[in-house]
Amino acid sequence: MFGMPRAPSNVQPWEQETVPVSKVLLDAVSGKALKDYRQISATELFRASATCFLFIWAMDVEGKVFLAFEEVLPPDDASDPTLRYGHPRRRGFPTHPAKEKKLGHPTLLNSGHARMAGELLLDEHENNLLWYLNAESGRYCRSLPPSRSQCEAVRDLFEKMIKDTVIWDED
Repeated sequence: MFGMPRAPSNVQPWEQETVPVSKVLLDAVSGKALKDYRQISATELFRASATCFLFIWAMDVEGKVFLAFEEVLPPDDASDPTLRYGHPRRRGFPTHPAKEKKLGHPTLLNSGHARMAGELLLDEHENNLLWYLNAESGRYCRSLPPSRSQCEAVRDLFEKMIKDTVIWDED
């Protein structure tokens, strides 16, 4: 239903044995938190910031989905010992975001096999803030993209867990 397990095409050295701080299993509890997050993010105060962040997700061989905010590690040459990995505050961070070490999909599965992997994000649609889902993991899905039915199945799974509308992102 969700595709054949596939190994990541590569794992960066900084990703080995690193786990995102925000990593969770997609279940009823995290699904409710995601629904609450969307509702809070729809307010004027949080709307702009919510559309600047995304979640990465990966489904393991057993069909469990893990997700986390897209996070980064501080650069090796960071002189400030208070810098921690996670999604850093920009103030005082020593590098441009493009030079930071992103923690990708393999970090959700300890560099193991995935059936599918991609992104979950909030975006504007007809003046509403809605969930969008894709399977755009370059390391798990680029060489063997999921079928339409597999994409629909994973979207249905996310909708069931979040109890909220989830749109498959065609872009």
